[in-house]
Order: sequence, then C-alpha cells, then structure tokens
Amino acid sequence: MYIIMYTFFMKKTYSVGMARANLPAILDDVQAGRVIQVTRRGQPVAVIMSAAEYGNLAPRQTSFGEACAGFRARYDMAQLALDGKFFRALRDRRPGRKVTL
Repeated sequence: MYIIMYTFFMKKTYSVGMARANLPAILDDVQAGRVIQVTRRGQPVAVIMSAAEYGNLAPRQTSFGEACAGFRARYDMAQLALDGKFFRALRDRRPGRKVTL
C-alpha cells in the first residue's frame, strides 16, 4: 500500500530537459490524474495538470450583465436610494471637459 501511495499520489518533478524527453509519459501521467511539476535549475517554473482539473480551478468570469443582475438580486434598490438622477449626475456632459485616463 505504501508503495502505491508513494508512487501515485506524490507529485512528480521533472527538469525542463527531462520533460522534453519524457513528454508522452508525462501526458499519460497527467491523463491518469497526476500533477507534474517542471523545474528549471531546481526552481519550480510550471505545473502540468489535466484540462478537467484546470477547468475546476479557473475562475468563471461573469459578464457585466450577469454582475449587474447579481447586484440587483442581492440589494434592494429602493433602500439604496439609487435612482436615475443619481447616475445622470455622475457624468460631466459639458463639451471640452478634462478627461483623465
């Protein structure tokens, strides 16, 4: 049991040169669920993982419309007293206004 745990669950580490030479084996390991660390001169520079595992880690980016709908669902607009006048007053509509980028 110890040997199985040690060989399967421990993170494998390859140098860049070793990773180049062993890419097919690395991809087989990644497909089996292992995470592979790649090092350059002993320092970790990359991690190789399955696309499914990366998809679970990557944050889902919401659109502006989704974020706005979420904000409206969480907060009562009447309580915040945010009406059309408030938002129209935020923008200076004069021609030749100073723009800060």
